[in-house]
Amino acid sequence: MNRGVTKKCPILGCAKKIGANQVACKSHWFDLFPAPVRSMIWRLWNRGKPLAGHREYVLDAVLAVNQKLEQKQHER
Repeated sequence: MNRGVTKKCPILGCAKKIGANQVACKSHWFDLFPAPVRSMIWRLWNRGKPLAGHREYVLDAVLAVNQKLEQKQHER
């Protein structure tokens, strides 16, 4: 387990620290990731160990969120 290890939230503009096994900070996790995406991430996680496809799914989900945020910034 990666207890005590932290990283920066991967969402654009966020500097919050998160746990090594977290996808994003709590506010971004609930505000930006749709419920079906959160459910799939949990399904691909098994008692502290990622199942096949988990890492790729998480990376794709974070990329999609960041692309939406970038698009909104350019629309302003």
